[in-house]
Amino acid sequence: MKKVRIITLIILLLILPFIFGGCWDKVELSNMVIVVGLGVDLDANQQVKVTLECSNITQMGSSGENVIFTATGDTMYDAIRNVSLEVNKKLFWGHLQSLVIGRKAAEQGVEQFLTLAYYTQETSPLINVFIAEGNAEDVFRSKAGVGIYVGKSLAEIVNNEKSYGSGKVYPITLEEIMHESVTEGVAISIPTLAVEQASGGSGGGGSSSGGGSSSGGESSSGGGSSSGSGSSSGGGSGSSGGSSSGGGVSSTQTQQQGQVKVSGMAVLKKDMSLDFMIKDKECLAVLCWRNLANSFSVVVKKDNNMINLENARWKLKKKWDFKDKVLNVTVSTHMYVVEMDKYIHFSNRKDLDDLEKKTEEELEKMLKDAWEKSIKEKSDYLFIGEELHNYHNLEWKKFEKKWPEKMQDFKLNVNVKCDIKVTREAV
Repeated sequence: MKKVRIITLIILLLILPFIFGGCWDKVELSNMVIVVGLGVDLDANQQVKVTLECSNITQMGSSGENVIFTATGDTMYDAIRNVSLEVNKKLFWGHLQSLVIGRKAAEQGVEQFLTLAYYTQETSPLINVFIAEGNAEDVFRSKAGVGIYVGKSLAEIVNNEKSYGSGKVYPITLEEIMHESVTEGVAISIPTLAVEQASGGSGGGGSSSGGGSSSGGESSSGGGSSSGSGSSSGGGSGSSGGSSSGGGVSSTQTQQQGQVKVSGMAVLKKDMSLDFMIKDKECLAVLCWRNLANSFSVVVKKDNNMINLENARWKLKKKWDFKDKVLNVTVSTHMYVVEMDKYIHFSNRKDLDDLEKKTEEELEKMLKDAWEKSIKEKSDYLFIGEELHNYHNLEWKKFEKKWPEKMQDFKLNVNVKCDIKVTREAV
């Protein structure tokens, strides 16, 4: 009996530390600011300006609005720390969805911003990365998709493209960019964002104007009312006539300026700075070259009839002839007729053969145009060099020091075989 008591006492002593010390450092959700989106810009003084889109957690733990924080600093890390000086809650980065880099910052180089986000343990390496055609701050002060949070909606939009969508953009994560940055013979492509202004235009996105500063979440005073429709919140003071700086805080619950859309892709130089941007068919050509185009549509004009085709399967193969310096590309694709201006029954096989031939010509031209642009821009954003490095390493060593300039020494032959089916007897 005494032995049982001793064993029971030992078990209780072992359990007590977990009961009394297990939650000593807990942080309640209501005391957190959950960062959903992060934007990086360069201001007029070449200082780094960060924009944080955060979830506003209430005391009950529910979230019904987003809050925007902005701050500047000598570096991205310095700017983020300046935000922390103005926010009365702990910044939580575990749910960061999107990193958006403004065009001006991207032209200077994105590597410094990516490395900070990649090597810190607070963020996930699987966050989606974008480059804004304008400022990253404007993106987060706008509306994206049907969700509350721009950062979350942007991630969902590009990830949907993997299975269905336009076929003109493909998501890329922070981890993939860091991997591709050390891959020989490639140029990294990142989705771009554009802000379409709403008709009538809205105000300044929630920052106080007219010189009146706001405090404690109340409306601004001293003659200046908040532009848009909401007032500044979070304890920071708004800057005169513009967005807050040096860690200023503003709320944008109902003050969207426009609609954000994924507009294309940005191609980076070897030094990780912005080189040029591509859109529409140029983007589709990149995905087709890389066999990433799982779902896309093409419009073919035949006898003054616009016919829309949906791709069901795409397979591109390359065969190199290093002796004669020829790259032979063969494509096998299956497509379906989904729309047309004028109804064609296609009971005559010749009509379908003519459509297949016309489609093959369109796709061949698209691939050749992308090849020529890659040579002209001296940028291997088609990932041709990666295949040479991986599968023809001995030959690659002859070209690697002068790639992609050596692409122009190769002749390109493209052969597309298109098999078209008619759905619902050509709806």
